Amino acid sequence: MDNDPLVLAHSRALLDGNEGAVIVAEDIFEPEGLLGNELVRSHLDWDRPIALLHMGTLHHYNGEDTRTRRDIMRAYLDALPPGSYVAISHFLDPEDEYSATARKMEDMFLHSMMGSGVFSTRAELEELFNGLDMVQPGLVRCADWWPDGPQLKPLNAAQRCIAGGVAHKP
Repeated sequence: MDNDPLVLAHSRALLDGNEGAVIVAEDIFEPEGLLGNELVRSHLDWDRPIALLHMGTLHHYNGEDTRTRRDIMRAYLDALPPGSYVAISHFLDPEDEYSATARKMEDMFLHSMMGSGVFSTRAELEELFNGLDMVQPGLVRCADWWPDGPQLKPLNAAQRCIAGGVAHKP
């Protein structure tokens, strides 16, 4: 799913002939449109668990005056059948000595051609998982999610400012 015409055209070309995958023109920040899309409704079995991946997406929503990231996630979570899983990665304001770096990066993103990229606190990110059971290790910096071995070098500022988590809908 995307709302960028170039991405849609490229995706359609890549998926041509693949009956197991579809691309739809929808806005990820308007879940009602995506969830009501007939192609989406017909290709997912809404009676069985579904995996929802919001990886690096929600921090690009800037419409907080009309609806919050929490509202967007609530619409998706309410639609998911029991047993579903949700994974989220999001820019993090770690509320420590790296907060100034996070806010500087946020300012850079907001004033770039992209025009989006909001950093949220841990408490704000935890709200996105409201009503779900977190999978261990919970909401942590992405660099700390199931590490492959001992950390060989210190995390850089960017690695300290992105968090992620996986949760299960009971």
